[in-house]
Amino acid sequence: MKNFLGFLLILSLVNCQDDLITKEPVTGLGICHDEQEWDNSKIAEQLIGRWRWIFATCSDVSDEAYFQKFKGLIVEFLPDNTFISTYDGVLPQEGTFNVDNTDKKYFSLKISPEFDCMLGRIFFCEDEMEFSYRYAGGCANFFKLTF
Repeated sequence: MKNFLGFLLILSLVNCQDDLITKEPVTGLGICHDEQEWDNSKIAEQLIGRWRWIFATCSDVSDEAYFQKFKGLIVEFLPDNTFISTYDGVLPQEGTFNVDNTDKKYFSLKISPEFDCMLGRIFFCEDEMEFSYRYAGGCANFFKLTF
């Protein structure tokens, strides 16, 4: 009985630690995204807010190494096309962004200065966002809206 109660306690503690998300977010995020009509202004509007980096899948680097690189990252997109990123409250980068749809079907960001975890096509579903660069051999980075 003690072992069972200990197991339940550990399980509940693990489930409460939201900062330790290591699983993939919404399955089919791209499908969910495609169910809506998007244009540059709708993408820009959807970006506004604070986004917490939660996960990545990569084709050319170790997921664990990449996870450690961006763990604790918060990116805030502002209505004036600027962004501020912080790692655990430390301000590492400020920049500007513009929504681009050069391939006509998908949208991406032109960011200055460039930021690894915001490369590729953007997909939204509810309160989750993916920057997918997998089509070019890179990573897909997943973010969750924090407000």
